[in-house]
Amino acid sequence: ELEFYDKDNVPDQVYETLSEIVKQPEFQPGVVREASQAAESFSLWIRAVYQYATIVREYSPSFVNEYQSRIEEAQIKLGMLRKQAFQMKIKLVELIREDGDDYLSDSDSVTDLSDAEVLAILEQKERDLLQKLKEEEERYLAETKDWQQKLKHAEDLMHALNPHEIDWYETLKQSKDRKLTVSGDSLLTAAAIVYFGHFEEKIRQELLRKWKTACSTGELDMDPEDIRQELVKLLLAKTSPASQEKGTSDMDHQRGSKFIPTRSDFLILDILSSLGEQLNWNRAKLPVNATARVSALLARALVSCRPFPWSLFINPDHQCEMWMQVLQQGAGPQLSREVLGVPGRLNSMSPITFL
Repeated sequence: ELEFYDKDNVPDQVYETLSEIVKQPEFQPGVVREASQAAESFSLWIRAVYQYATIVREYSPSFVNEYQSRIEEAQIKLGMLRKQAFQMKIKLVELIREDGDDYLSDSDSVTDLSDAEVLAILEQKERDLLQKLKEEEERYLAETKDWQQKLKHAEDLMHALNPHEIDWYETLKQSKDRKLTVSGDSLLTAAAIVYFGHFEEKIRQELLRKWKTACSTGELDMDPEDIRQELVKLLLAKTSPASQEKGTSDMDHQRGSKFIPTRSDFLILDILSSLGEQLNWNRAKLPVNATARVSALLARALVSCRPFPWSLFINPDHQCEMWMQVLQQGAGPQLSREVLGVPGRLNSMSPITFL
């Protein structure tokens, strides 16, 4: 049977089984010889049949025809893929040129460039793009860090300014109120500068109260026997007849127009000085007596606005020279002891009391 075995028509199933057997390590001739020489001869025969069946399958016409058709189909597909690849290559080159980079020269054409060269250009372009994106990322991160620091600084600043917001609001409200009373405050200040210097504190406060009443009511607080009543009558007599013939509404309007608003907490120290100046005086350990400080400010106003005639200082506590040196440090004429005591001018001086 082995001699007449039909080796030209080995079934496919038998051929596949033989292909698995001959690949096993224990079926190698050298290994089989150790067990049996007869078995070795049989294994060599099996290998020869398998090799013969393999050659027959490779060179048989049916096998060649079958695989030739497959080869032709593969070649057709390969041609179509090459055509598609060439079209994609053209598009890639056009895209590279549109970017305006120096990856391609004007003389380079699609046919001159190999697929490997186009691939190398794309890889280089990808590396450059990644590098550019990395640089932009670092720049944006640096800008973000900078803005975060600025934001933190702004938040710290806002946190630090929050306690002052109420003070600013109150100061703004006070400034708006001061704008409404600036005329009356100026009138009271001017009157104080002209008249206060002659009187002690009690009379000053009495005068200020009467002036504020006159500003708020439009009428002077006078006794019926006060001689100033004649001045008021004379002023009314000089009023034009046309204004006297106006109706009640016009008279009401005139009464309303007499009102001069003034600040309720009017103080000469607030008008003629500042908080900073008062604090500096406190640090310099100057007298804190309000009357003395008001007298010093009145003296400064008189000397600044009306240097002649010289003011007369009633100075029982010997504060005048000290206050003049403090008020005139850095600006204005220096009122030395000799200037303050110039003879022959006492009769033309405006007295200011330091008490």
